[in-house]
Amino acid sequence: MEFIQTIGKLIVRYHSFFEEGIVNTLIIAAFTVFFGTIFGTLMSSMRMSKILPLKWLAVAYIEFIRGTPLMVQLMFIYFVVLVTWTNKTAVGIIAFGLNSAAYTAEIFRSGILAVDKGQMEAGRSLGLTHGQ
Repeated sequence: MEFIQTIGKLIVRYHSFFEEGIVNTLIIAAFTVFFGTIFGTLMSSMRMSKILPLKWLAVAYIEFIRGTPLMVQLMFIYFVVLVTWTNKTAVGIIAFGLNSAAYTAEIFRSGILAVDKGQMEAGRSLGLTHGQ
């Protein structure tokens, strides 16, 4: 019971810090999903492209980001970008957005490549184009 009272006192005393943390977390998460989806779609398209330099660039980016720990990426971006910016929230958005984009690109690519050849032929017989 004493533990619960201690936690209650801490929440009452430091509620403004908790509120600020929740707001910052929601802001970073929203922008991460937005930028990760946009950049991930671009990377997915580049990875499936017939233009080899674009494909190599996308493969290198995706494999590098997915192969390094998020904390290493966060620290690298923090120390590189913080030299020019002082907004730590923007650094978090950039780091998490770039990480999210690599995983999102693979999710989109696998979803597109999962379309069976028979489904593609059925769509063509209905008059749909390759993109549709």
